[in-house]
Amino acid sequence: MVAGPARPHGEYILSEADGRTTVRFVLDLKLPGLMKVLDGLVTKTMQGEVAQLRMLKAVLEAR
Repeated sequence: MVAGPARPHGEYILSEADGRTTVRFVLDLKLPGLMKVLDGLVTKTMQGEVAQLRMLKAVLEAR
């Protein structure tokens, strides 16, 4: 179930080169109407969420 007025679309893009895997996260969010004034807050929140990838990287590389 999706709650709230924002409907972001995100995807992880994995690419391999020279024996390494690169993970890229792309997020597209179109804020409706007056919600556009919240763009900065939404961007900051999403940056915090994406930071979780750094923790995943550390866990995977520690193995």
